[in-house]
Amino acid sequence: MSTSDNSGADATGAYRDGLNRWPVFDVEFVLESTDLGDDQCTFYPREADEEAMLTTWITAAEGDFVTLDEVR
Repeated sequence: MSTSDNSGADATGAYRDGLNRWPVFDVEFVLESTDLGDDQCTFYPREADEEAMLTTWITAAEGDFVTLDEVR
């Protein structure tokens, strides 16, 4: 699921150095609306089997995401 060796990534310079600093995750996501009309996004590993999808995921509700400028 994650790797610290991003040798296959197409990047150079400072960007490349940043990629090697943190793990990279290959994920899928599902965006859906709840019964209350709010949106939520669920991320899970791309290669997850049916059993892993029940336990290896994270969901973020509408309003949980912020722009990069907001956190700087």
